[in-house]
Amino acid sequence: MQKELWEQEYGSHEHYSSSRTEKPSRALTKFFTTYGAELKPGKALDLGCGKGRNAVFLAKLGYKVVASDIVQSALESGRAFAERNDVANEITFIHQSSADPFQYSDGEFDLIIDMLSFHLLDATERAAYVQEVKRLLKPGGRYVFYTIPFDSPFSQKLLETSPGPEAHSYVIPETGMIEKAFTQKELEDIFSPLVLMDIETISFEDEVWGTVSEFQFYIGHFKKEAV
Repeated sequence: MQKELWEQEYGSHEHYSSSRTEKPSRALTKFFTTYGAELKPGKALDLGCGKGRNAVFLAKLGYKVVASDIVQSALESGRAFAERNDVANEITFIHQSSADPFQYSDGEFDLIIDMLSFHLLDATERAAYVQEVKRLLKPGGRYVFYTIPFDSPFSQKLLETSPGPEAHSYVIPETGMIEKAFTQKELEDIFSPLVLMDIETISFEDEVWGTVSEFQFYIGHFKKEAV
């Protein structure tokens, strides 16, 4: 999962605005704006939690949160952020890759979120990750995602100029990180039998690598049907 590169990023905060901000993710706030009224807070898993901005957001909504990341320094920042927001007792931070098995029971989580880490996994890691998401999600539970669309101009440019080791992947020249872009059908096939409840493409400008550029992302969620 490119651990060394993310350790460098969380140390320097040089390339990605997500490693600098304390605001919750656009995808997560959009999900709760749309669906929050029909959800009862329960237990949530934040995959690739970074410095804890989304875990703290969920804890403030009443969720008991497990937040995992591969970068120890990011987890330490997350714990400090949770303490400053008086929700430290509501969040368990664990040092673990999203692609490794979790020591939790089947169907333990009402909500699983991934705010921009899934696309960083290689094919083997992705398969293990998806198996765990399906196993850990409670029937009726939601998996909320924020990832990279294959047909965005940014993806198409890098797929042409800096292709990666597998289909629909590319290398970020400025960081050396490998990312994979997805079509909607790929996501539906990967996460089946979870049901895609909604998906949309959002666009916004952000300052990355020293310049302001326009980016596009998929946001949406899957639901695990009740037995």
